[in-house]
Amino acid sequence: MPRVRPPRYRDCMGPRGLLAITVVSATLGSVASGAGASVTKPSLALMPLARSMLGSGALALPLDQDSGVVTNTDVAKNANGKVAAAQLAALGRVTGSQLDHNDAAGHALTSGHGLLEVTTGVDLYRSTAAAGKGLAFWRHDATNLARLRAAGISVSLKAFGVTGLPGPSYAWSGVVPVSGKPPVDGVQISFVSGQLVAGVSVSAADAGSHRAYAVSLAQKLKARIDGVLSKISLKGKKQDNATVFPVEITLREAHGTKLRAGYSANADIIVAQRDSVLTIPERVITFAGDSATVTVVGPDGTKTPRKITTGLSDALNVEVRSGLKLGDRVAEPALREIK
Repeated sequence: MPRVRPPRYRDCMGPRGLLAITVVSATLGSVASGAGASVTKPSLALMPLARSMLGSGALALPLDQDSGVVTNTDVAKNANGKVAAAQLAALGRVTGSQLDHNDAAGHALTSGHGLLEVTTGVDLYRSTAAAGKGLAFWRHDATNLARLRAAGISVSLKAFGVTGLPGPSYAWSGVVPVSGKPPVDGVQISFVSGQLVAGVSVSAADAGSHRAYAVSLAQKLKARIDGVLSKISLKGKKQDNATVFPVEITLREAHGTKLRAGYSANADIIVAQRDSVLTIPERVITFAGDSATVTVVGPDGTKTPRKITTGLSDALNVEVRSGLKLGDRVAEPALREIK
């Protein structure tokens, strides 16, 4: 006789840090290396650190709308000193890409604890020499605080050294007082890697230094830009009872590591992902043709079927694009045990 167990309920989860479909067991081969390996604009967009790489303290920071491609005009507007886009082009800056996660509402300032903003970015220059000049230009701009002080904002900066980064680099920590709020503690690190100028900026409401955190992010950023994905085969092949996809990665810097023909490695390839989305377990959804329905449980226990629009699924959880909101309760299907 089938035995029906008591109904269970599931709260909608979100925002979710990362929902992704992953192809497991990919083979990396045909590995190229060389400091002179070119950087394309699509590969540049993959270099800044996603929120999932920033640590638990940054998971609640929303992605700002200014993330993405950063033109010379964009950079000129945000400079401390008076800078023109044409001036940056003359320096050899081509374009850039950044991910800016920030607490625009200032919740951390209200509570006196937590990160306010974490930004990672990479700028592409025409050559390594141009990147070095670009770094020197931005080092000077970072200390040009005349405009801020003219606006009544008092800023104190202190330079510090960073180990483990290649080539020229600079790092500053500083404090900005905020009337009626805790002071903002900030750290900025920039470094050259080939024809790239990469940077990390961290602001927090906590009293004290966030140097170690910013340094760890800079090291992650350096590791991320060392290897650039060049090619993923469109066709998989069977190997040892698994489907593998040949992948080519260009290593911009080998750092003395000896690479030999035929080297291979295993990797997980994320073919699609969503950041900060509402999700529910796939098992609570009833699919019929092109429609998806769940049973929503009201505050009084009333159950109501509701159609939803679904998105990405990782076979365990499903993105909900419409039909539910955070905090809704969804009934689990009754489990039956057949004897």
